[in-house]
Amino acid sequence: MHEFSVAQNIIESIKAEIGENLISKVRKISMEIGRLSGISIESLEFSLQVLLDKKGENILNVNEIEPVVRCLNCKTEYTPDDMIWICPECSDMHGEILKGNEIKIIDLEVEDEN
Repeated sequence: MHEFSVAQNIIESIKAEIGENLISKVRKISMEIGRLSGISIESLEFSLQVLLDKKGENILNVNEIEPVVRCLNCKTEYTPDDMIWICPECSDMHGEILKGNEIKIIDLEVEDEN
């Protein structure tokens, strides 16, 4: 389950941004996760819940990013239907990922200290 190590990296990034002392006050993490990233959103949320000691709380808000591939032959950009990339213009099977494999923290919601 590589989502656990991804969750650890997310928490380290958050700590670097807001400080170690506020990490326990994180209520919501908003992210963009590409469909081609290989991340199970459910496993990632569970891992974050465990690491932040917030079991059972919905702390992850995800905007899933659809993939965009550029055909290396004719340069057409398209969204593949599955993991087999066939260009809709020239039927070539060679493409480069332009979008859809990213993992980005977009926003954090932190409890008010008062």
